[in-house]
Amino acid sequence: ANKIISIGTSAGGAMSALLGTTGNSEDYKVYLEEIGAVMDSTDDVYAAQVYCPITDLDHADLAYEWMYADLPDYSNDMTGETGTATAFEQALSKEMSSAYAAYINGLGLKDPKTGEPLTLSDDGKSGSFYDYMVKETEDAATTYLTRLEDGSLSVSYSLDDYLKGNYTTSGKGPKGRGTEVAGTDLTGYLKWDGKTAEISDYDMYLSTSNPRMKKVMAFDNLEMTDNSAENMEFGDETNRYKHFDPYIADILENLKTQFPDEYETYMEAYGSVSGDKKVEESRELLNPMNYIGTDKQADTADHIRIRVGTEDGNTSLSVAAVLALALEDKTDSEVDYALVWAQPHGDADYEGELISWINSICK
Repeated sequence: ANKIISIGTSAGGAMSALLGTTGNSEDYKVYLEEIGAVMDSTDDVYAAQVYCPITDLDHADLAYEWMYADLPDYSNDMTGETGTATAFEQALSKEMSSAYAAYINGLGLKDPKTGEPLTLSDDGKSGSFYDYMVKETEDAATTYLTRLEDGSLSVSYSLDDYLKGNYTTSGKGPKGRGTEVAGTDLTGYLKWDGKTAEISDYDMYLSTSNPRMKKVMAFDNLEMTDNSAENMEFGDETNRYKHFDPYIADILENLKTQFPDEYETYMEAYGSVSGDKKVEESRELLNPMNYIGTDKQADTADHIRIRVGTEDGNTSLSVAAVLALALEDKTDSEVDYALVWAQPHGDADYEGELISWINSICK
């Protein structure tokens, strides 16, 4: 009972992150009582494995546009949606990216290795946090290419053929599985000197290997269609879907003159978010960032391991990175964070490493 380890992926990754950061918080007591949970025991866990978490929904839309603001084309293998952002959506994206930079700069994040403050420029395309994300992605590539070169990966292609895209692989996503897909030439942005990988153009990495999957807005959907899983997450007995993003009303005000029709269409719905106490409470309870280094600080797991694939366009890569940075700086948890090269949304990991980690912390 003292060595419980939670493991979750995607929405489950978000749940595992919550289990690892909100132990014994009084905020959940009423809900635990409602479902008949045993109340005379603790509810913290020993460790949490977090795969590609769809979390920090307070800032997930902003983060997505920070990552993909310069890539207006989207293609979603899960829903079949493809297209190009409208002029309004592109303007919205730029505003959201700028708001995310302000959010990052207000967090007081530090590089865990150097202690350097991590910040973003106003345009989001430079600054120490941007450099940190590039370096984490390069480290993922270095690990993969090193393993590929020494033959420890179960693949049929050589390192040179991989970099040049001279191979085929199985398709990804529900619509692509079972098909053969040609490899992608990575030499336009990825350099390898035999020891270290270098990404010369991060936007080219995104467009080539991790393109935009979701349209604007990625989570708090403008139209709230049947593909709006997060809008449904905030729904209630009366409304199946509800808006929840606390930033969009102010951003729409900034775009009122330029896009009056869109302002008229969306402002009332997004403007109501700030007055919806139930949505505010749910947003608070669903976000581990609200329980790390705040006045709501709860019991965190002794060990938290976070893994995200570099071909995961379901949410911004920065979301899990910020979670890891906050945990390292503001808790006593042992945090093991890494990106995993060439892995999509899912259990991004190398064979056997999850079990090795569990064995190492349970001696």
